[in-house]
Amino acid sequence: MQELLEYDCPGNIRELENLVEQACILNKGQALSWARELVPIKRTKRVLKEKQNEDTFDIKGVKEEQLKQERETLLKALKYTNWRIRGSKRAAKLLDMKPTTLEYRMVKLGLK
Repeated sequence: MQELLEYDCPGNIRELENLVEQACILNKGQALSWARELVPIKRTKRVLKEKQNEDTFDIKGVKEEQLKQERETLLKALKYTNWRIRGSKRAAKLLDMKPTTLEYRMVKLGLK
């Protein structure tokens, strides 16, 4: 009875009814035992809190990583082409972008 009182029933009354019915069917005239472990309320709240901490998403960190990766890619292309932006076999062509877009991104990322 104590386990049932401490149980944090995540569903509705039908789920609780099924739980008791299951225990009665599986029980053969002995003391009532549950077909599955009943998770106490305190433990459930702790697990939920830990789960929330795992699920946090740091968009700022992702954006910083993205900009860092973009900067490295542009630097590699520019070094490979001796910092030449326009024309065939130049950085813009290599990166498959317009030269004006490459220039804009260079300014944005602090590349000169």
